[in-house]
Amino acid sequence: MARAQNAGAHRRQRSELRSDAAWPIEKRDGRILRFEPGAELTIQNVEYHKTAHFDEFGARATGEQRGRAPLIPVLGDSFTFGIGVEDDETFASHLARESGRRVVNLGVPGFSLKEELDVIELRHEELGSPPLYIIAAYAGNDLYETWSRRAQPALGSGGPGRPPWYVRVNAFVNRHPLLRKSYLLQFSRQSLLTLLDPSRKTGMDFFFRLIGDRTLLEECIRIYSKQMERLERLAREKSFDTIFVVIPAKYQIDQAQFEAKIAYYGMDGTRLDPHMPTRALIEIYEQFGVPVIDASGCLQMSGSVATLYYVQDSHFTSSGHRAFTRCLIDEDILERIDLTDKAEDVLPLISRRTVLVSPQSSRAR
Repeated sequence: MARAQNAGAHRRQRSELRSDAAWPIEKRDGRILRFEPGAELTIQNVEYHKTAHFDEFGARATGEQRGRAPLIPVLGDSFTFGIGVEDDETFASHLARESGRRVVNLGVPGFSLKEELDVIELRHEELGSPPLYIIAAYAGNDLYETWSRRAQPALGSGGPGRPPWYVRVNAFVNRHPLLRKSYLLQFSRQSLLTLLDPSRKTGMDFFFRLIGDRTLLEECIRIYSKQMERLERLAREKSFDTIFVVIPAKYQIDQAQFEAKIAYYGMDGTRLDPHMPTRALIEIYEQFGVPVIDASGCLQMSGSVATLYYVQDSHFTSSGHRAFTRCLIDEDILERIDLTDKAEDVLPLISRRTVLVSPQSSRAR
């Protein structure tokens, strides 16, 4: 494990969530293991300014350090990590308080299923050989991100090449608290983007690329299924079980935002199905006999969708994390976590082809 030479000094140092090449992370064989224990990471944009703290496991702190054994690791991307909220506001932190367990938030921004399985492969014994992992799959881009890892540089290497200059300028203007309020500048910005990228595909949200290209979706499903085969092998070799929880993109539960976005991209909305990525994920999990909780329908009924996600950033707000936790609890996730008190009961009661989905998802299939 590549540790920092001066851990004490790093505990006093704050990094910023800009380029992943500067993150306070530890790797083995080029693969991310964890954040450096005791490090801090500042996350900010025009909608929030937060600092993440990392515990002795190199996981984002939950504020609940004395839960019952065994550990319950939660793996995922930036939604699991909790971009935009405090340490104790992530859904992993809520699960820790509700369950009385030591829930470990191993979410890392930008992670796909490939990196999540790397963590299990490299850290399972170090984490005490937990009998259960919770893996959060973000329907907005997890299929696409897992597919993209087949050829792109590894996370933590600084990522692929820089986007075109006009995309970088556009992002800077949108993030700047003063420039983004200038009508003249915003009009000029949009006119320039239309001229240089009339199809708007360069900056298109991964979610809309996926639902707009059936061939791409099928290839993403194929690559994701390969990683599920890897999960199946790891689970058999290391004797653990998995529950997947699916986080919907805001465009899947807010029809008005979905319609506004497809109009912006000039896409034919009559031929697009926003729930296609979620159905694809659930079908994959069913194929491999892994239980899954889809929170889409529950979140749609949980109140004002506008309060669940940030406007520009699209991550969960603190309200979104609370609502998502409540949806998981409504689908009996705490009872399934409690089964780990008797590890021998986990395999027969969870591993079979048990799929927990929202009523809406059941109708969609």
